[in-house]
Amino acid sequence: METGIISNCTRCGQGIKNIFEYQGKPYGSECVQIVSGIKVWEMGNKRNVDEYIKFKADRHAQIEARETEEQKTREYYYEKNGWLIDYLMDKDNKRYYPPSGIEIRIQEKGFCYSIAQELFMKEIEDLTDRQFQIVADMWSKEFGGRSGSKKYDKAWDEFCDKCGLE
Repeated sequence: METGIISNCTRCGQGIKNIFEYQGKPYGSECVQIVSGIKVWEMGNKRNVDEYIKFKADRHAQIEARETEEQKTREYYYEKNGWLIDYLMDKDNKRYYPPSGIEIRIQEKGFCYSIAQELFMKEIEDLTDRQFQIVADMWSKEFGGRSGSKKYDKAWDEFCDKCGLE
């Protein structure tokens, strides 16, 4: 009669079928968790804990490099588009005055927020025509007045100049 036991655990000596290798020694699933501090379910189908630790460190380094690159990109575009990003982020802030009378700002994630997030990753010229029209219209109405007025047209032109467009 075959028992299916392949090896004995280094830590407890119990016969094991599912071997997990850690530092070149065989362990059972519970003992490898105790010795290495890594949960078996985290490893998926990997059986060598040392390889998993190396894989996890490499993956962490990749994620860090990607996040660093993304942060540099965000800082670069904020240098260029910061004035518009700040304007749009402020537009989505809702002012709320509870009975205490203290102003509380609540950030809602609406149209302005989504456009501001896009401007962290691309140029103003890369917005779609409709997105640009809506943002320019909001800007012009706030700083120029009623749509179709001379002040509105002047504010629209100033917005386009600030964006570096015609």
